[in-house]
Amino acid sequence: MDPDIETIYQEIVERGERDMPHAPSAEQRRFSRQRFREGEKVRRHLEQHYPQSLLPGARVLDIGCGSGGFLLPFAAEGRYRCIGMELEPRPESGEILRRTGVTLTFMGGDAARLPFRDGSLHLIMLAETIEHVADAAALGREAARALAPGGLCYITSPPRLRHLFGRDPHYGIRGLLAFPDLLQPWIFRRLRQGRPYEVRHTFWTQWGITRHFPGLRVAEVVSRNWAGFPRRLDWDWIILRKPSPP
Repeated sequence: MDPDIETIYQEIVERGERDMPHAPSAEQRRFSRQRFREGEKVRRHLEQHYPQSLLPGARVLDIGCGSGGFLLPFAAEGRYRCIGMELEPRPESGEILRRTGVTLTFMGGDAARLPFRDGSLHLIMLAETIEHVADAAALGREAARALAPGGLCYITSPPRLRHLFGRDPHYGIRGLLAFPDLLQPWIFRRLRQGRPYEVRHTFWTQWGITRHFPGLRVAEVVSRNWAGFPRRLDWDWIILRKPSPP
């Protein structure tokens, strides 16, 4: 892995944050800076534990890819066909590709209507994405449809119980997640006037997420805090797998 790729990514992202109409929260800045190293950690984990799902030439889709930080470590390997999707590609996407020299495709698209054939993807990544989606069930159905047999769906989304009485993970507002979903935008607008509230639902349980992915089975639930059942309430990441035919 070329360390310059991470340096270039961080430089471009930091400059982009300075040009935003609303300064990002400390949580949002920390999130964007961690993307590359978290993507590298996940790539190593998946290659070690699920090698048959990530063979050379595997198609990797990152939904809600932002500036592509999570996907860059996969693209830099040169083994995978990588695609990053946002509703609209970020303005800095072209500069990231030009300066890093990696091969990946940034595209615009709707997660509820993925423009991919049935069974054509080998890994779908939803890194802090599903809580922002208006129709999580449509997203889950499309992910399950587009995954190839044996393919993986990697999901992170902040567990609500972990942040219930502390600072919420997106905007740093203490106790925000203790309120019902319908009240959260109103509270946010009262405290952060003029800024958009972009969270639809923060999930209480692992099942609340995985039930939206018909036909996919839970392969792994990882938690930094717990083993056994409590992981279902306080997870770090969830990996789903599409069963292969017998």
